Amino acid sequence: MASNSDEGIGERLQHATTDFQDHAEQALQRVKTSGSITIDPELFERLYLNPEVKVKGQLRRTFANPTPLALCGFLLATTPFACDMMGWRGSGGNGAASTGPIIFMGGMLQIIGGVLEWIIGNTFICIVLNTYGAFWLVYGTSMQPFYNVAG
Repeated sequence: MASNSDEGIGERLQHATTDFQDHAEQALQRVKTSGSITIDPELFERLYLNPEVKVKGQLRRTFANPTPLALCGFLLATTPFACDMMGWRGSGGNGAASTGPIIFMGGMLQIIGGVLEWIIGNTFICIVLNTYGAFWLVYGTSMQPFYNVAG
């Protein structure tokens, strides 16, 4: 008796699954519109992530790419900062040893890179680099003993 009921449940389940698949296919065919297009990743990146910006003159050919300069500044400031925060090999002292790299390498190099990105017309990268540069300048300045932030 139990096997007959199990077979009935199996048939009903298979029938329900088939109905669901048919309904899903019909729903997908109804949804197709002219607004549904696919583009390859390279085209998406060119259109949305790195759009061509018109600039006067040949500034992009005159200047080198300033992004590596700013990224090096970020890395040179972040590395001693991370070592201070983790307390590796006795580093610490409220960051007194890393104040110089944070201000000059983290802040100044990123601000310079941001200004150069602005000159060649890369607005988004300019904003990102200037924001990080300003953060490092403020953080490094607040660590100076003159301001007595650590108390």
